[in-house]
Amino acid sequence: MGGKVIIVEGKTDAERLKSILAEPVTFVLTHGTPGPRAFEAIEALRADEVYVFVDADFSGERIRRAVAEALPEARHLFTRKMYREIATTPLVHLAEVLMRAHFAVDLKAVRRAVEAEAEADPELRQALRRLYVRERRKPR
Repeated sequence: MGGKVIIVEGKTDAERLKSILAEPVTFVLTHGTPGPRAFEAIEALRADEVYVFVDADFSGERIRRAVAEALPEARHLFTRKMYREIATTPLVHLAEVLMRAHFAVDLKAVRRAVEAEAEADPELRQALRRLYVRERRKPR
């Protein structure tokens, strides 16, 4: 089959990443525990590229160690420790991590999500307004 595979902990993580990806990616869910089923699924997919993108916590580190042992060629992607979970990491940061790993990201989807978050958060809305004003003032 080939293609890219991202190992994540749960369904919410996979859905969050899918919402901003602009290319087909297969997700393998560990449900917090790395096990033989996950590795069998990856082998069956015959993926060209395997990535690990799990939470910055004890469970995530345990998954990383297991994957590193079973699939040493897998690339590890990280969220910042301050966010702890993929589910709570801002989409802008997730997009940045994915783009650095050469994934195609739907920037319009990221922008829509950020604007939706800003509608619910007055401080974020003000920060975005200041950024937009600065961006318009820049000489080209």
